[in-house]
Amino acid sequence: MEIKVEVKLDKNKSALISSKEPYSFEARLKAKAKHNMANDELIFLLAKEFQVEQKSIKIVKGQKSTHKLLEIKNADR
Repeated sequence: MEIKVEVKLDKNKSALISSKEPYSFEARLKAKAKHNMANDELIFLLAKEFQVEQKSIKIVKGQKSTHKLLEIKNADR
């Protein structure tokens, strides 16, 4: 499954919010965009949401962007 995520950084609380579009989310992250910390936090949130292991989530596009395309393997949605 592929999903789109728009990332907003430096928020007080980390959260994953569903968008109106299917398979699209907004991620509000506490982590900063240094040393891949924001991407790691995003993958952690998505793994928790989709109940999969973190290693089954891959950033396909947008590694250094706020708009990302991710692939999730073994997701039940």
